[in-house]
Amino acid sequence: MRTNLLFITAALLLAFTACNKVSESIQRDVITKTDTIKFTLLASDNISSPNTSIKDLSGLLNLTEEIKKAGGFELKDIVSIKLSSFIMTQDSTRRRTLDGKRDSNYSYIDTASNFRNFSNVKVFLKSGSKIDSLAKVTNISDGAILARLNLSSIIAPDSLKAFVNAGNMKYDLSIQLRTKTDKTITGKILTNYTLTLRK
Repeated sequence: MRTNLLFITAALLLAFTACNKVSESIQRDVITKTDTIKFTLLASDNISSPNTSIKDLSGLLNLTEEIKKAGGFELKDIVSIKLSSFIMTQDSTRRRTLDGKRDSNYSYIDTASNFRNFSNVKVFLKSGSKIDSLAKVTNISDGAILARLNLSSIIAPDSLKAFVNAGNMKYDLSIQLRTKTDKTITGKILTNYTLTLRK
C-alpha cells in the first residue's frame, strides 16, 4: 500500500512538473531577412531649401511571414523590435558602347552625382497617420565618390513596435543637398530588424 502511495505521489509530481514546463513562455530573437526599398532622386540644384524629400517608399518585407518562420509566432507575439541596420546604396551606371548598348563589363558611380552631394539624410517611418523619425546620418563626407551610407537608428524600440503592429509601413527620405546633382540618382535602402518574440 505504501509503495502504491509513493508511486502515485511520484507520478503526480512528474505530471505537475511537465505541466509547468509546458506553460513556460517561449522567447526568441529573430533577425529579419534584408528588406530592399528602391528610391529615385531627381537631379536638383536646390541647395538652399531645408531638404529634398522622397515620400511613401514601400518595402517588400512581409513581417508576418518572417515571424511565422520563427516557429509559429504571430505579430501579437512581438515583445520588442529594433532597427538592426539601415544602409543606402547607390546604383551603378553602365557605360554605353559605340552602338549605344549598355556595356555589361563596365559600370561606375557618377562622379558628379553621388552621395557626397548630400550633407545630411533623415528617414521617417509612417503608418497611416502615425509618423516618427527612424534613422539619420549627418555631416556626410564630401571628399570622394560615395555610394554607400550607414544610417543610425534614432527611434525607440517601443515606438517601432507600434508601427509594425499597425502594418502598412512606408518610409520618407529627407535629404539636405550640399551641392547640386546633375543626374538622377537611383538606389536601394537595405534594412534589417531584430524582433524579440514571446508566446
